[in-house]
Amino acid sequence: MFVYRVLAIAFLQLYFVKEISGLIGVTLAVFSGVSDPHWVIQPTNEIIKLYGAASKQNLLLEVDDMPSRLGYKGLIVQEESNEFLVLGPKTVQLQTQLFLSMPANLVPDKVYNRVLKTIKEGSVLPVEAMQRRKRYAPPFNALPWTGQHEKKNNCYNYANQKLTDTFAQPGRGSNAMYAAITKERIRLASLSDGLQNAANGNTPGGQRHVVALVVEDCVDFHWYVKDSDGKWSHKPGKTAVTRRDNQGALINNPQNCDMNGYEFVCYMTTHRRDVNIR
Repeated sequence: MFVYRVLAIAFLQLYFVKEISGLIGVTLAVFSGVSDPHWVIQPTNEIIKLYGAASKQNLLLEVDDMPSRLGYKGLIVQEESNEFLVLGPKTVQLQTQLFLSMPANLVPDKVYNRVLKTIKEGSVLPVEAMQRRKRYAPPFNALPWTGQHEKKNNCYNYANQKLTDTFAQPGRGSNAMYAAITKERIRLASLSDGLQNAANGNTPGGQRHVVALVVEDCVDFHWYVKDSDGKWSHKPGKTAVTRRDNQGALINNPQNCDMNGYEFVCYMTTHRRDVNIR
């Protein structure tokens, strides 16, 4: 049995199902050298029903679970900043309905017929998460945090790798907003949103990545993210993402970098699909 998730992403998926009556984007992952076809639809009642069932059964996958192969690799469903891969024998009906919603002439007839046959066979499987990657850390990529998003997302958004454009606050997404800026209250509010305690700054197993919380009591909090190369990066408030501390040095350890009055609190783990921040 494929290891789709150890922890259910129940809240996010239920939220998505509630909102699926709006327009959604669909991408057919099928090509290699040219762009995959993409279209926008108003989902039918059948798609809403099938999608809801897949969500409740934790059959919605990460895009990273897409197999490396030529030809059909699954369908990506996009709603606002969320995206999920639909693939595997247990979602054949949903894949079929999403594929049939594609406008005419987006792909050659031979490709259309071949993909439809492949979907109905249910023979293309997602990559097992632990087979694909035993340990995960996000690659450093500042580009999504530029432009209109730079001033609307803060260190907490960046720590969770989730663009909300709300200048997210610990606890606000789970109705457990911190009452004061102290080390323990910020930590507890973050736990309420779905982050988890971590014993150290080592890259965890599975799909979660490690972050570090620092606080200046009664003043401010801040977060750092451990990148895939072992360095740390952060987004100070409305400014750009950076990998350097206040002295301009690359951050190798958030416990001893120059943070201008903030104090190290703890390491935690997070995953943008498991947390509810706003």
